[in-house]
Amino acid sequence: MSVILLNPIKFAMERRPSVFDDPYYQQFFEVGVLEKRRPTTVDNLDHWLRKGDIGQLENLLLQGRAHLLNGKTAQNNPKTRVFLKNMEIYKQKINLMLESIYMGDVDAVADLLQYKRCIMARHPLTMGTTVHLAVIHNHVEILKTILSHPSAPINARDVEGRTPLHYAAAMAGAPGADQSAFDLLIEHGAKEHVLDVEGYAPENYKKIPLLMDLPQVEGLNKFPIDIGDDIDKLIVERNLKALQEVVYAGDYALLQNRVFPPASRDLQRVLAHLHTRIRAVHQAVSDDDLPTVKQLLDNYDIATGRDETGKTPLHLAIIFGRRRITDYILMIYPNTVDAIDKDGRTPLHYATVLPNDRLRDSLVNALMSAGANFASKDKVGQLPETYMRDRKLAKEVYQSVRSQTIDMIQGEEGDSALARTPHPNAVSGMLSDDDGDIDVGVEERVLALDFDQKDYSTLENIQIEGRGEQIWKLVKKHVHNEKLNRFLHSFRQLQNRLQQAFAAIDDNDFKKLRSLVDEDLVHARDPRGFAVIHMAVLRERHEMVEMIANGWPRYVDIADENGRAAIHYAAAQQNAIYDTLVDAGANSNVADKDGFTAVRYRNSPDRLHRPQSSVTSVSSLMLRRLSLDESMFDPGGEL
Repeated sequence: MSVILLNPIKFAMERRPSVFDDPYYQQFFEVGVLEKRRPTTVDNLDHWLRKGDIGQLENLLLQGRAHLLNGKTAQNNPKTRVFLKNMEIYKQKINLMLESIYMGDVDAVADLLQYKRCIMARHPLTMGTTVHLAVIHNHVEILKTILSHPSAPINARDVEGRTPLHYAAAMAGAPGADQSAFDLLIEHGAKEHVLDVEGYAPENYKKIPLLMDLPQVEGLNKFPIDIGDDIDKLIVERNLKALQEVVYAGDYALLQNRVFPPASRDLQRVLAHLHTRIRAVHQAVSDDDLPTVKQLLDNYDIATGRDETGKTPLHLAIIFGRRRITDYILMIYPNTVDAIDKDGRTPLHYATVLPNDRLRDSLVNALMSAGANFASKDKVGQLPETYMRDRKLAKEVYQSVRSQTIDMIQGEEGDSALARTPHPNAVSGMLSDDDGDIDVGVEERVLALDFDQKDYSTLENIQIEGRGEQIWKLVKKHVHNEKLNRFLHSFRQLQNRLQQAFAAIDDNDFKKLRSLVDEDLVHARDPRGFAVIHMAVLRERHEMVEMIANGWPRYVDIADENGRAAIHYAAAQQNAIYDTLVDAGANSNVADKDGFTAVRYRNSPDRLHRPQSSVTSVSSLMLRRLSLDESMFDPGGEL
């Protein structure tokens, strides 16, 4: 895939309009209804225009959705006519307000606060308010100015369900950080126990600032909005296939330090994992670790996964002289034989530059037998046979390629790239060739299991303890233990099915969930201890809860990492799901790890304020459907 990189500065909008003015982006940021609870803004728009409901029309401007008013008429209402006539000026003032906050222009912000309801302006992508932006970009003087206004939206929520205090807390929690913004918000009455969509209160971010990716937050809340280059476009489109091609081509560096909007944030983790998997294959080839290569090299795309210079696993097998791995790749994926790197060299080019005569002849013969094209020229116009004849040139190429490859696999550049992935511990076991760091206690617990039984509770508990990577390290250490490997493979398949079930619950796809659910799946738990019944309750899928609870009542009280059963969460939601669980036999008097029973949460739902885990967050697909009219954004009624 060729990627055309464009200058983001050239895409900056000259007249500072909202990104929603661009018809291309309108299709991605159009918001709808959460669970069809109420009519959409679009459905109500004609009514507002006809009745002259200026407050609602004004809200569209303040939320960056002025494009909905394009081409609309006053419908014979004089108030609407005046509003539409002055709309462009109002839009410019709103955009100038957001830009002035971002740029730190205190005087401009002070002037604009006097213009209509500019103080209630929101960032078009994140729904961050003026207070959010002042906090996120750490402009304390601007924050003071805004908070002096009686209508300052101090407790309003953005698209992540976060108030300004969430961000101020994360910033204040960093070592040596200035917590002026945090203190200011507290002094002005900011609510301290509001939960965001991930279940975190501000205090959680202050204690553990790394729970929030602040560089991503700052990037998302820039204004004016840079539309960016082609890759940014792919991210916004959620074009996973095209983004995966970037990774397969060895260009993962192009995806690093990108801003992933909430609706695409899950892709960041998927792409980082794919990159790590490709690097793990390359490491295994370098180590001459055929068993690990066999385990990881499970499809053609991975078999052609390239490093930064375009080398595939077969290129690496040749340059490191790994005959067994070469034979295996050629047997399983013969079409990789003529793959080219970024210098236009095939594996045959690499084979011809090897200094060892015997190894060179052996690998050249293996490649030729597999159908390698001996007439392929590299970017400097050299055929493989040229290197066979010119040994001086061959030596130069060999030394250059081999040292470059070793640097990439083992050097600091590769290590830092891994360190920047969102969840390196989840896959770091694939990269390690050191069996000494395996936790002996975990190893003993796993090896003591009856591999003929389908009881995965011990493995689930190990994951919940945060040591899941140890399980996969055992695969490598005990690669010849077939029973263990089959057992762990079955566990991994069950975990994958569990994630599919969670996705079905997210999408409210009852038919798909029913096709996935069986007894094994119902009591399976993910690394946070969540089972399908937890997720169905958290997403308020009443029909799904009924199916699970009535079909498998013995698992209705299964507990997560916090000792909470589904009924604890249902109790805090104050809906009919609680009664359904009670009818199915759920025990409402069992205490969680905080000592609270479901009955107590039923009477005091606000007590459920500890972080529930990222699994409880609104899914990326749901975020794309959320209506900004929903009360979740502003529990206190602020715009």
